Amino acid sequence: MDWKLIQSSDGTIYWLAPGQPLPDGYVVITTEQAGEGNFPEYVPPTPTPTPTPPPTPPPPTRNQEGDTGIADDGTPVVFRNGQWVPQGTAGGGTGGGGTGDTGNIEDLYGSRTAYLQSLGIGPGYQDPSQKYQARQYDKFRNIWELQSPINEALQQPALNWEEYLSSGAARGGKTGAYRQASDTLQNLLGMSLQDRNRFNFRFEPEYDDLGNPLTKDQTGRTYDISDLQKLINLSTRNRSNPIAASWLSGQVPGALQDYQLQQANASTEGSFLDYFSQLYNLRNL
Repeated sequence: MDWKLIQSSDGTIYWLAPGQPLPDGYVVITTEQAGEGNFPEYVPPTPTPTPTPPPTPPPPTRNQEGDTGIADDGTPVVFRNGQWVPQGTAGGGTGGGGTGDTGNIEDLYGSRTAYLQSLGIGPGYQDPSQKYQARQYDKFRNIWELQSPINEALQQPALNWEEYLSSGAARGGKTGAYRQASDTLQNLLGMSLQDRNRFNFRFEPEYDDLGNPLTKDQTGRTYDISDLQKLINLSTRNRSNPIAASWLSGQVPGALQDYQLQQANASTEGSFLDYFSQLYNLRNL
């Protein structure tokens, strides 16, 4: 077989080696048609590789009961009942041994999680109103702990934490919290000294033989002086501002010393709560 002269549509002329197929867009010509000249050998172009398409991503998977993950704030979470909640000690949580799935959110995940879930607030992003409500947890938890023994003594419903949340008592924002604190203080002031003593609703500290103050667990009392300060602080905010509330609750330790000096020479038993109430007119909070 012989070499052939070929010409493209744009007039370019090449020599085509023997055995090479005629490329598309070229025609064979004669030496007369080509005329004189030094024509290069035709070299087939290198084929452009076909790009490999990217793999198709798998379809998104739905969260399954028991799936675990990490919330935006770094809290370990688990998917339960259609939403992400902080991991607790049950069902392979972060604690040792587990408590079993009792269905009680407080037992599984803690009182704060129970509070947030009662408001429909989950882990991750919170809008401004949810952030505001989440910040009220400490107020409502303190009030619940302070008012529950008093309600029980007055034969009013003594709700556990989840019952308290389910009743909607923790949905009123800080204004609702301050109002509940004021009501709790007034209920306590409305009890007689004898009833307060019967239910251990006293705030005066007790001491051991060496003069060291005893804790509530050691004395069996329901409250101590710090509880009274919390109650006064929250109650005062119902009608005043945080500065005034902090000032008034800060007067408790000094007033207690004055009261103890008076009681050292008193012939009858008194009550520091009544003493402080008369001193600062707590019945008007």
